[in-house]
Amino acid sequence: MERVTRGITIRAALAVGMLAGFYLVVVGLPVGLAGLGVWLWLAFPGQAARDLSYLVAPIGVALVVPAWKVLRARPQPPPEGLPVSEQQAPELWSQVRELADMVGTRPPDEIRLVFEADARVREDARLLGLRPGRRYLCLGVPLLQTFTVTQVRAVLAHELAHYSLQHTRWGAVTYRGVYVIVQTILGAGPTSFAGLVYGGYAYLFVPVALAVVRRMELEADRAAVRAAGRQAAMLALQDLIRLDKAWDGFLGGYVRWTRTRGYTPVVILARFGRLVERGAAELEQAGKLRPRPAPPFRTHPPIAERVAMMAREADPSVVPDPRRGAVLVAGLDTMAALQTTRFDEHMQRVAQEEAERDADRLYKAAATVAGDGRSGLWRVLDLLAEGRRSELRQALAPPVHRLEEPRSAEEPRGTDGHGAADGDDEILDLVLAAAAATVVACGGARWQHSWSEPMMLVSDDDEPISLRPLVTGACHDATGVARLRTFLLGLGVDEASVINWAVPGRTPLDIGPVTPTSSGTQPSTENELLLPDELFLLAHEPKGLRRVPLDAFEAGLAAAALAELRLRARVSLTDTDEAIVAVHDVTSTGDRFLDSVLARVAAGWPRPAYQWLQLLGADVADAAARRLELMGLYQPGTSGNTDPNHTPFDAARTQQVRRRIMQALTVGDLDSRDMVLGALLWGTELAGPVLGSTSVSARHWLGRLAARDRLAMAIRIVIGLNIRLE
Repeated sequence: MERVTRGITIRAALAVGMLAGFYLVVVGLPVGLAGLGVWLWLAFPGQAARDLSYLVAPIGVALVVPAWKVLRARPQPPPEGLPVSEQQAPELWSQVRELADMVGTRPPDEIRLVFEADARVREDARLLGLRPGRRYLCLGVPLLQTFTVTQVRAVLAHELAHYSLQHTRWGAVTYRGVYVIVQTILGAGPTSFAGLVYGGYAYLFVPVALAVVRRMELEADRAAVRAAGRQAAMLALQDLIRLDKAWDGFLGGYVRWTRTRGYTPVVILARFGRLVERGAAELEQAGKLRPRPAPPFRTHPPIAERVAMMAREADPSVVPDPRRGAVLVAGLDTMAALQTTRFDEHMQRVAQEEAERDADRLYKAAATVAGDGRSGLWRVLDLLAEGRRSELRQALAPPVHRLEEPRSAEEPRGTDGHGAADGDDEILDLVLAAAAATVVACGGARWQHSWSEPMMLVSDDDEPISLRPLVTGACHDATGVARLRTFLLGLGVDEASVINWAVPGRTPLDIGPVTPTSSGTQPSTENELLLPDELFLLAHEPKGLRRVPLDAFEAGLAAAALAELRLRARVSLTDTDEAIVAVHDVTSTGDRFLDSVLARVAAGWPRPAYQWLQLLGADVADAAARRLELMGLYQPGTSGNTDPNHTPFDAARTQQVRRRIMQALTVGDLDSRDMVLGALLWGTELAGPVLGSTSVSARHWLGRLAARDRLAMAIRIVIGLNIRLE
């Protein structure tokens, strides 16, 4: 084992000494305050001592409790990932044991494959790092897919070296010391008295501790050079930066699409290696070392300093192993070839769905402008030829008479990967998406997935089809419309099918028989108020003004309709983040309004709940308004909301719903209809107005329960309060 450098020893000893000083502060201050209290009773007996003791005692408690909680904290649970036994990956375990022996430490107790572009060693050390615990090696699959065996050895040697050279004792104490102080400050509150006291000490301790950590990083880099050779170690360090950037970009780009269909992580990982190979030049540019200002509290030395240190090290005689790191785990190479065809087909379906969503939005606007409720690509082109582009643009925008500020339109995804801007650029991208979706639907082209270029349309002969120039011309003059029509017909687009193409999912929902009532009279008892009806009423103030923005209002009503179908065992949501809506039973519910919603969901692709809320929201809102108008509970006004003189949204209904939800919370009836309504109120941000400002505890528990409801979370996704999905 290499001798520990004197610099590390001195700094580590100083850091440990300062950590001991921290505990002296934690213990000494309360003891001093206790002594002060005793002195007060002796020097100033009576009321004065009692009053001052009441001041001193809370300060002592505030100083002790946060530190005590952190010191008694239990070890962290095992890291996430797939455990790999020695039988499953004998070569990997052999390499790890060899490297552990080389750097002078014991091998890990577990090796886990993780969904990260990195590797790390973690140990559940006790007694502030002085007592060793179970050790884990977490190895990222992307790293195995892209690094050579020699580079993987360099990374593993670096990580294991943190537990050699006495790093286990000194380094763990230093790391744990930083953790304890930070957690103590957070537990006390950074702006509290205890937080300010401990924060002042941390300002002195943390720089010294991190200096020790940075020196240990350099020592670990030297171990990487000994294990893999100078060139491989330097290359591994720099490639880790590029790999990290590539992985972040991959997750933010291609994987964003896969989430909408719940595609498995296995296939995502299998395709990542191919992306890195195709994008080598881009990764080289992204990973170039650029000088950056050093942060004040950094845990690692600058990359340039680490590379320069490696270059000065003696180059050991290590025979490089150019094989991919995937060979270290049996079956990992096979995974790279799994489901290639299925993945490409999946991406084609996703691209078509994205284009159809944009087309639906354009067709709805065209139907509004045309005035007959039917639309399609040919109708859109007719409007452009007639010079009615400005009317289309206006129909795409939300109505200006709404109470809230007009919300920006959802960014459409064009076929060239560019987002749409406002106005004419937005229409151009929507027409482009509609044309592409129509050509694919008619069999004239297909989507082609590429790892280095945006999704594109190709013919049966794999020749690229570029629609953008023709669509641009069609959006700016009538002659361009004729050229685009001719081109589309040449691709096999059936003119008859697009002329009478009804807007998918845009025909009004059937509200069924509703017994009419006169204004000012009680609604008929024959009319059943469904969840969308109740939520519609609760979303309005007594004067008829809507309490929430339009997007939350429409998403909530669509969720209420799906909740009704879920209560009647017609649909369910998968227990995943995507919450795919699945139809189980298409038999009639006995209500034509719900049956029309069910038929629309059954006719569509399996989609995440949040997408169905976006597709159904406006139509469910319109249907609920028509139902309630016939019941005499709602009267549209000329302003687009309600007539101020017509106030059916009485406070008594809100009070009744409040009592029902409170009762359900009290008895713990979590699956009741009232709890479902409560979850919808939470999702639409209506829990406060409906339950009232005095029901703080009830709103808290309702929020905790509603956060488990997939439909309530889907509402939050639509209105931007939850961004786990995009």
